[in-house]
Amino acid sequence: MLNKIMHKSGIRIVWLFFIIVTFLFVTKIVYEKYSIWRYGFGKDFPLKVSTSSKLVKVYVGDLINSNISCLSKSENPFSLIKGYVIINLTKLTTLKLPYDPIVDVLPTNTIQTDELGNQHTFNSEGLRALRDYSISKGNKTRIIFLGDSFTYGALVNDSCTLPYLIQQLLDPTETKLETLNLGVFSYDTKLEVKRLIKKGLKYKPDIVVLMYHPGDLINATLKLKHDKFLGGLLSGCNISNWEVIYKTLLKSDSELFWRMGFGNDIDKNVIGPLNQLHKLSSQYNFSVILVLFPSPLEQRKILKEVASDFNWTYVDLEKDVGYGIGNKTLWRVNSYDAHPSCFANHKVANYLSESIFKKKVSFLRKI
Repeated sequence: MLNKIMHKSGIRIVWLFFIIVTFLFVTKIVYEKYSIWRYGFGKDFPLKVSTSSKLVKVYVGDLINSNISCLSKSENPFSLIKGYVIINLTKLTTLKLPYDPIVDVLPTNTIQTDELGNQHTFNSEGLRALRDYSISKGNKTRIIFLGDSFTYGALVNDSCTLPYLIQQLLDPTETKLETLNLGVFSYDTKLEVKRLIKKGLKYKPDIVVLMYHPGDLINATLKLKHDKFLGGLLSGCNISNWEVIYKTLLKSDSELFWRMGFGNDIDKNVIGPLNQLHKLSSQYNFSVILVLFPSPLEQRKILKEVASDFNWTYVDLEKDVGYGIGNKTLWRVNSYDAHPSCFANHKVANYLSESIFKKKVSFLRKI
C-alpha cells in the first residue's frame, strides 16, 4: 500500500515538474513575441534585440545579407554583419552632436507639411506657433507647455495641438492669456527642463505644464545621437536598402534604449529634472501642473508623490479624462501610431481648461 502511494506521488511530482517547465517555456515564447519582438512589423518583419553591457545586437535578417566593411572606422559605434546591426554603447555615448539639442532642434520661420498632409508652423524662436511672442507680456497670463512629440503635436495640424486648443478655449483673441508650445520630438524630462531654461523663462510664464509620457524615461541625448549618426553612416555605405535599415532601426528606438538600460533610471532621468523644475518655480514665481499620459502604475505612484511633495497640481489623463479607454483608435492619429489625435487633444484641452485653468487663472475665475 505504501509503495503504491509513493508511486502515485512520484508520478504527480513528475507531472507537476512537466507542467512547470511547460509553463515557463510558453511564458518565454509569449515574452519574446510581445516584448523582444518589435511591434509594428508583425510576421513580415520581426525585429529581435539582444543586449550586453556594451553591445546591442539587432537582428534585421535579409536586410543585411553580407558583412559590410564601410563602417569599420575605429570611432564608429555601428557595424553591419550579415543579418545584424551591432551598436557599441561606449562609442555611441562618446559621440558629440553637431548641433545644440535645445536651441537648434526645430526649424525657424517656416511652414512644413507632415506625411499626413498636416501643417506645422514654426516662429523665429523655433517654437511651433503661428506667430512670434513679445518678451514683455504686459498683464497677460502666460502658460508654457513642456513635453515631447505628444505635446508638440506629431501628425496633427497646427489647429489641433493641445496648447493651441487650450488657447482657443480660454482666450481666442490672446488679449489676456497666451499659451506657448515648447514640446519637441523625442525629448526626455531633462531636455524639457533645459529647454524651459534656454527658451521659456524669458517669456516669464505664470504656469508651466509638464506633459509626462513614459517614453520620457529614455535618455534623449543618446537617442538623438543614434538617430543623427546612423543615417549618415548607412548612406555612405552605398547599399541599396540603407533607408529601409535606417527606418527599421528608428522604429526600434524605444525598445533599443529601454533594453540598453538607458530608460530605467527614473531618479536620474525624471525625478532629478523635476527637482530642478521645482527650484525654478520658486525662483521665477510660476506654478507647475504635472500631467501624465497613460503610464505604468509604478511611475504614476512615484510622480503623484512628487507632485504632492512640491504642491503641484497633478493630472492623470487615464484616470481623470479616460484617455485611451474604449475605442483606442479615436485617441490615436492612426492605427499604427499612438500620438494623440485631434479627438484626444480636444478631450484633454476641455478637461484642463474647465477643471484646472479656470480655477488657477484669476481673470478666468470671474467669467
